Amino acid sequence: MMDLQALLYYRFNLFERRLLKKIKQTEYHFLTIPQLRIFGLMRGNVITISSLAKWLDISRQAVQKTVSSLVKHGMLKLVESPSNRSAKEIEMTEKGKKLWSEIKGIRLKMESDLSNKIGPERIALLQEILRENWG
Repeated sequence: MMDLQALLYYRFNLFERRLLKKIKQTEYHFLTIPQLRIFGLMRGNVITISSLAKWLDISRQAVQKTVSSLVKHGMLKLVESPSNRSAKEIEMTEKGKKLWSEIKGIRLKMESDLSNKIGPERIALLQEILRENWG
């Protein structure tokens, strides 16, 4: 029997792999899970490499490498931070915004499928539990 951490990781990993499988059937077939994670954390907003590194618990260099590949694909762009000229912020390009829209649509469909399988009440309970402050 899996403990809570293993269960959470297993379900998160399953969700990501299903999302990637759907994305592979689109024009964005070249994307990887680390690249999708960046879009998931950005959620359409501007963010810094440092913030992403903290969220992902990986080095700034690893984030920079993944972001650079998305810049090369025309999905993201680096812009000067208005509050700190030496820092760069990451922004979605129009192509990136189109991808984010596609990701959101796939995620909504996946959540709807899960809701149909386990029931909307259990989805609401799961969301409530996950939003709580666990200290």
